[in-house]
Amino acid sequence: MNHLILCDFDGTISVRDMGYELLSTFARGNYEEIDQQYRRGEIGSREAYGRIAEIFEATPEQVEDFIVERSIIDPYFGRFHDYCLRRGIDLKIVSDGFDIYISRFLEYHDLPTIPFFANRISSKKDGGIRIEHPHLSRDCGLCGTCKRSILLHERPFYNMITYIGNGYSDRCAAREADRVYAKEPLFEHCVRAGIDCSYFDHFGEITEDLSKGVIFDLDN
Repeated sequence: MNHLILCDFDGTISVRDMGYELLSTFARGNYEEIDQQYRRGEIGSREAYGRIAEIFEATPEQVEDFIVERSIIDPYFGRFHDYCLRRGIDLKIVSDGFDIYISRFLEYHDLPTIPFFANRISSKKDGGIRIEHPHLSRDCGLCGTCKRSILLHERPFYNMITYIGNGYSDRCAAREADRVYAKEPLFEHCVRAGIDCSYFDHFGEITEDLSKGVIFDLDN
């Protein structure tokens, strides 16, 4: 069976929401109001990032140093990654965060080969930043990275797609997946929307659950 696992990054692989921590540290002005509007669902991440780009003050070097100092990975994720490699399960990260810190995070934790989809951040000549959305859905445009579109693009190549996430930007992809593992607030959303899912605290639980599934398939 061809099996793909699509996994959120902030608050899922990374224990901390690194995007939130970066913005709360380096954004100036009305960042808190922008964040609250996003969390209340009044604006999408694409609009939020457009506003944040105007008040974000950090160099790429500062961002990389910040990631090294503050990053905390789920303690069971390395074992989960090894399990996927042994079983021939493809693992890809889908994030509505920024490529610059995900790349540095994976490199720092010796996981540089995991492919990922994320928003792109770069420096402008005037000292500001530019945020690009290479995985935006033209049909919706709420999230900078449309995880649902990525999942649907991958669908023809896999018999099984598992989704792992925790937040607002994971909702649409969760509806399309064959199996879902969720933390709050995604778990509550799935329950309310009638989406079958399993709650998890850490990746050790997911590895154990997937292992049981492999044993069951072999027994059958």
